[in-house]
Parts: sequence; structure tokens; C-alpha cells
Amino acid sequence: MPSSKSKIQPKNKKVLPMDFFIETRSTSNTASGIKELSETTSFTCIFCKDNDVETKMAISDTKLPTFVLLRKHYCLSCWLKLIR
Repeated sequence: MPSSKSKIQPKNKKVLPMDFFIETRSTSNTASGIKELSETTSFTCIFCKDNDVETKMAISDTKLPTFVLLRKHYCLSCWLKLIR
């Protein structure tokens, strides 16, 4: 009789890598400052080191307004190569 674990996940199923946003050291106390940092700073892919990765702005502290840049590890083309 097959175990319940084999019913849940097939043995040959590959787990797809996820590319999450990670926090960088680029911070600012004003919204205009983080906007300027976002426009002038670019982060390259850690896999191909050629293409830029997706970035976004976030609020890291609400009591003392602190904005931070978030980035991904891989560009879209490298991430698609990893999941194939």
C-alpha cells in the first residue's frame, strides 16, 4: 500500500525556485529621496551579471519614516531558465 506521503508529492517532481524581494542597504527618510535612489540605482542579476533585476520601494519603519529599496536575485530570463 503506498504511503500518504507519495500521494501528496510525486517522487520525481522538481521544486521550482522562487525569487523573492530582498532588502538592500539603500534607505532614505523622505519619499523623494527613495524615488531618486530608485531611479539612479540599478542591481544586476547574480546569475548572468548582465541584466538588471526588478526593484521596488517599501516602508521599513513607520514610526520614523524610513523607506528602503527591495530587489530580486535573478532577472526574468535567468529565472525562467532555472524553472525549466
